[in-house]
Amino acid sequence: MKDLRLCILCNLNIIFKLQERGGIITLKSIINLVRYSRFSKPFLKYILKSKNLDEGIRTYIKLLFLKWDYKFSESLSIIEQELKKDHKTSIKYLLMIEKSNCTDSKEDEINIYYELKNNIARIPIYIRNIAIMNLKNTEEKYFDFDARRMRSWSDKYKTDEIIKAWILFSEARKDKNNGNIILAYKKTIEAVEYLKKILHPFGIMIGLNNAIWWIKDQNDIDIYSSINDFEFYLGYYIENEIEDFRFLDTLLRACISKNYFDMYEIAYIIDNIIKKMKNDKRRSIYNNFQSILNMARNISYSLDSQNEYTLNTTFLDFIGLFQNDEKHKYLGLSKRSYFNIMSRNVKKINKSTVRKIIKNNKIKYNTKVPNVFISEIKKMKIEEKFKENIKKFENMDRTKKIRGFLISYLSEESDYIFKTKIKYVFDEKFNLKKVDYRLMQIINRIFEEENSYYRGRKEITSKFINRIKENKLEKFMKNYQKLEFEEMEMMKKFIRNYGRYDIKTVKDEFYPKTCEEIDWFIQEYGLNPKLCGISVFAFDLNERKKFLNFMNEMKI
Repeated sequence: MKDLRLCILCNLNIIFKLQERGGIITLKSIINLVRYSRFSKPFLKYILKSKNLDEGIRTYIKLLFLKWDYKFSESLSIIEQELKKDHKTSIKYLLMIEKSNCTDSKEDEINIYYELKNNIARIPIYIRNIAIMNLKNTEEKYFDFDARRMRSWSDKYKTDEIIKAWILFSEARKDKNNGNIILAYKKTIEAVEYLKKILHPFGIMIGLNNAIWWIKDQNDIDIYSSINDFEFYLGYYIENEIEDFRFLDTLLRACISKNYFDMYEIAYIIDNIIKKMKNDKRRSIYNNFQSILNMARNISYSLDSQNEYTLNTTFLDFIGLFQNDEKHKYLGLSKRSYFNIMSRNVKKINKSTVRKIIKNNKIKYNTKVPNVFISEIKKMKIEEKFKENIKKFENMDRTKKIRGFLISYLSEESDYIFKTKIKYVFDEKFNLKKVDYRLMQIINRIFEEENSYYRGRKEITSKFINRIKENKLEKFMKNYQKLEFEEMEMMKKFIRNYGRYDIKTVKDEFYPKTCEEIDWFIQEYGLNPKLCGISVFAFDLNERKKFLNFMNEMKI
């Protein structure tokens, strides 16, 4: 019987050239790959296409997918059936470990704990690390059960970066449960540093998320460096799916709690991600993260061009805080203008007046500052930087301009479409009256990133854009402009995955040789075939079908 995924792929007429292999894919090679956790999913999807794949390995991969999709009940049902079969020792113990990971039963977890611990010498060496991590997790999760804490069985396991990290994670959870938050934070950050060395994306993200969440309300601890790291890895590794939104939730809450300037940029990012989501995804986010969405909406700035703002109670209450301060008497406005505003003789206040209040009273970013001021402060900063950066931009040669612009634009989270503005970028001298703030910001980000999230996005996007043949850059840009909005978003995702899955430590045999459906695209623009192939596998089946359909239309 054919594998279900293979049947679906055939129905979609998607043809991937499999790498020529020197032999059968072994469980050991799979274990080396899944050390990247859910980040290995596109590679595993590709491996499932192999006709020579051992059925036990195929089952294990499918169980990993179910776990990563949080389908624990379905996974447990399959595991129970598989454990009744006569599997190899290695598969049998992997099934037990997955059962421990998915079950809610403390009794089952403890029974598996003793089974693994008592038979650790029988477990193949290449699986033993996974078993040890599971044992350590169970010990720290149920620190009340009567079990002698296990050692790592051999000093050589202590040289494994993942083992060292997971031991620190389990110790940190214990410290946190005992109320020692600062020690838990430090151990978790130390674990993250180990995981950075061997590239374990999900471990890095979970570690930073937990560490920042635990410490965010400790007033005497500066965690700005960890916040910057978290922002960068969010931009680099995460595609803002529903299950990943918790990371943005933690980040914004921590920035607000610490009163870090980054909160406004993160709020803006969240606001724009939500705007772009389809209704079903948006509803799911609203159901699970309503409070953080409200926070983001309240402090997110707007880059829409506005000549005037409506006076409201929030605005008046804020400027009323200055009325007893002689230094800021009348907010630096004329007496008449001041009283017209405070007595509500006017319903609207123009932009120039808002900016005058900002400058005269040295208003800076703060959670107590109304959005009107935050938005205008942001626009003033954008204008100031743009006046410097536009000179640099105009002095760049055309090829560098296009590459820089595309990298910056494709790293954006806003729904901004530059079709009508592109002529101002490449064909005419800039005129501030014609260029809006979002376009100014895109130009500014060619030269600098005020937030590490965009630095992560730019780093992966540049791997794709910098690979495009010089004489094909303009053609790519024009073809991209012709896409519909949903197609543009899918192309952005494809481009980011191209850079994201360029992993030197993953063997070539785990990359598709190419994808015949887009061979023309690869050849036309001079792209890396294996990275294009794995980028397609990073899509789910429905996305993949849509992507290849419009790519086929682009060919015409």
